[in-house]
Amino acid sequence: MTYRLLMLAALYIPLVGLAPLSKSWFFAQGIGQSTFENGASIAFLAYCLAFTCGLVVTEKMAFVRTLWSSPKRVIPDFGMTSALALSALVPMALFVLFAIGGIGTFINGVSAGDFRSSLGGGGAIGYLVLKYYSPVVVTILILVAKEHGRLFSWQVFVAVALHVTIAMSFGYKSAVVMAMLPPCILLFWHSHWSRIFGLGLIAFAILVAAYLVMKPADQASMSPVAAIFYRTFVLNAEEPWKIWDLHYRQGVELPPYIDTLPALLGDRAFSSITGITRGDPGAWAYTHFSVMMTHLSGYDVEYILERGHNNAANIFSEGVMAGGLAGALLFGLAAGAMGNTMCHVIENRLAARDYGAAAVGASYFIFAFIAWMLGGGVAEIAHAAVLFGALTAFIGARIMLGPLPSIMLLIYQRIQRANSV
Repeated sequence: MTYRLLMLAALYIPLVGLAPLSKSWFFAQGIGQSTFENGASIAFLAYCLAFTCGLVVTEKMAFVRTLWSSPKRVIPDFGMTSALALSALVPMALFVLFAIGGIGTFINGVSAGDFRSSLGGGGAIGYLVLKYYSPVVVTILILVAKEHGRLFSWQVFVAVALHVTIAMSFGYKSAVVMAMLPPCILLFWHSHWSRIFGLGLIAFAILVAAYLVMKPADQASMSPVAAIFYRTFVLNAEEPWKIWDLHYRQGVELPPYIDTLPALLGDRAFSSITGITRGDPGAWAYTHFSVMMTHLSGYDVEYILERGHNNAANIFSEGVMAGGLAGALLFGLAAGAMGNTMCHVIENRLAARDYGAAAVGASYFIFAFIAWMLGGGVAEIAHAAVLFGALTAFIGARIMLGPLPSIMLLIYQRIQRANSV
């Protein structure tokens, strides 16, 4: 229930945002222009229906519903799991706070954009910690704690505090909410919609508090509620509106979508193969989906690369770029099928008490799949760094929940007994 509600929310959020954009002379801040009715809402609705069709079709496939199902595993020991979790989270937090400068977010109020632009060589590791390693470790601990009736133990409290600190170090206003989504998805997997609604209200209250403290300058005149509505709905609709307008009303030929695919290999490999580097901003922009979409909405490439600014393009925009309306429908169909297949895989691993695989799946769903739905660009789900993060997090989870820690503990206990004799 929780998984599908989040997925459908991400699907329809831009559609809601397109409503005010269809009104004459509504000024869209993200694309810097007044908007009007251009048929984007109808096209986007067709994309939503295609996504839903992909979901429904895979739901009727028996092999999809049983993917990676297996008998239940033995529940891991809480003491060992909590010790390993804290041993992993403490160095992660120290790395983010001091090695890549996250402490500046708390002391100097560094914004998310400034923090991203200041990241050096450790930035890639920092994002792996933020999106995979930290959430996977915390999610595993919370699920094991629930099985042992220790959900409100000090170990869980400290682990969550470290995890939230890591997320807040990146300066995002939604940091706390995003950090807790992977464990909450699994913890409340089968919860009634009323409980999920209550969690939504808590998340909304946290966002309001964050906006009171860190409201963007261009939204200073708005109330926190209005600012959240604008950021959640309208900003996620402006880029799809713009791309549709460029391609179908103005007849602008969009850059070739295929040119953005080599960037999936990672920037170093991409530059080695193509010879294109950030030293050539124009060529770089038209071979990197998110940069290109933001540039098409009116931003200078140099500003985008310097500030790390990124407009949310959505899968719809990616499909339009790849093949017009037919491309948008095909991308929507594929995304719906992928989203529902992932849902059953995570559910089957959760039922089997394979908390490591389930935690990695939940983190990938939030930080890769939902990011793809709202931001567009297949790099969100298939970039080399994303796949590396998911794979290494899975390996780490297997080690954390495997026999090795228990064997090492047993050996240590026997050494201790031998020394005490």
